[in-house]
Amino acid sequence: MSYGVLLCGVVLVFVGCVDLFGATMGIDGGGVARQLTRALWPVAVKLAEVIGSGPKMLRVAGIMLNLLVMTMWIALITIGCSLIYFSSDASVLDQVTRVPVLEYIPQLSFTVSKVGGTGSSVRDSDPGIWWSLYSMAVAMGGTLVVSFTVSFLIPIIQAATTKRVVSHRIFLLGKSPVQILEGLSRENERDDIVEQLFALQQDLINVYEKHRTYPTLHFLVSHHHLDAMALTFTTLDETIALVRIGMPELIKERPRVFEPICSVLTKMLHDLDDIYLLKAKEQDIVRHMDLEKLVEITGCERATWLEKMSEDDFVKRRKLIGMQLRNNGWTWEDVYQTETTKHEL
Repeated sequence: MSYGVLLCGVVLVFVGCVDLFGATMGIDGGGVARQLTRALWPVAVKLAEVIGSGPKMLRVAGIMLNLLVMTMWIALITIGCSLIYFSSDASVLDQVTRVPVLEYIPQLSFTVSKVGGTGSSVRDSDPGIWWSLYSMAVAMGGTLVVSFTVSFLIPIIQAATTKRVVSHRIFLLGKSPVQILEGLSRENERDDIVEQLFALQQDLINVYEKHRTYPTLHFLVSHHHLDAMALTFTTLDETIALVRIGMPELIKERPRVFEPICSVLTKMLHDLDDIYLLKAKEQDIVRHMDLEKLVEITGCERATWLEKMSEDDFVKRRKLIGMQLRNNGWTWEDVYQTETTKHEL
């Protein structure tokens, strides 16, 4: 018996099982899966930037990345089990000749048949009972592995649906931060918008917790303005930032509406900063804003807007927002759209 090969097999099975069960049970998404997605996503983002396809390409890349993670778990466990078989010359015998199968590929094929629950041209048969018991464990474990892998996909799909619903609700408040700010400036619309913002708190917390539980959810992006969480998330965050500068009295009057939302958005931004390796490109956010429009809406002087927007906290937060936009294939121009801008629904 080759103890080196046996050890390699045991390590692969252990790593695959821990990562799979950790991800499906919501324990930080699985360490290996997390590192794999963090390494591959920047490649997809840069390729999308070169091609110019933006979120459309990243939408496909996100789906493929989640499928790759599921395939990786099954592959790690299957290859690990096959190496355990390969560590002994007597672990697998030919069904007809009863001669030990020494080649690795046939043993791998046998392991796949055990994990997948299908038939095989070879069978495990050894004078001792150890390999028979091991083969039964592989067969039963294979059923669990497939079940847990599928169970990982179901909540991911449900969470992605929740993201789209919440994004849709934010989008209906306004297509851009300026439009929502305009609504808040009108007395006949203000209470309705504030009420909708208050109702969004629980939904945002729900989305945030799902992102913490399943980090690969970050990579399921949308190419539609209507349900792109990256855009609507930014729109909401920008709206609160503009209200702080131009309508500070509204924040003081309704702290239970704006502060909890700001807190959840801040936590999500810092989590995204840990996941996304590509940071924001250097951009001057002020050039995407119509300052004259903001002065007209709020009555706050232009100099005040420029001063507040140059503060460190504002700039740092905009960099985090820009990072999130870039990793979803969007730009600041997509956020600050006018009423006449065509939105792809």
